[in-house]
Amino acid sequence: MISNNLKNLFFHSLWYALLLFGFLGGYIHKIFMPILHDETLLYFLAVLFTLLYSVLVFTLFIKPTGRVATDISSNGSLISLNILAIAGASLIMILGRMKMEVVVAIAIGSIAQLIMLLLVLSFKEK
Repeated sequence: MISNNLKNLFFHSLWYALLLFGFLGGYIHKIFMPILHDETLLYFLAVLFTLLYSVLVFTLFIKPTGRVATDISSNGSLISLNILAIAGASLIMILGRMKMEVVVAIAIGSIAQLIMLLLVLSFKEK
């Protein structure tokens, strides 16, 4: 149980740090803005890549525990990271630096990430 939490915390903290520094440093804007032409699409793309990255991490590194409730509690660090991501995006939206659609996309992506976690772990059990 602690092993899954530490793995999730490590891999997803690295990913979120990469996204944060990419957006704050402007590197992601320089790469994708000539292709997308809309900043909202850029955030949706980041949410999509986060979901794909999560499925890869879940498939390769996270071990199922046998029950849904135990799977959720053994991956509590990921849930905490998602709550922090939603809270951070909401704060940025309140400050006027982000659109409401992006915050909703982040929230939906966080919920989808938890659903994907449970689906991948249920398929790995079988």
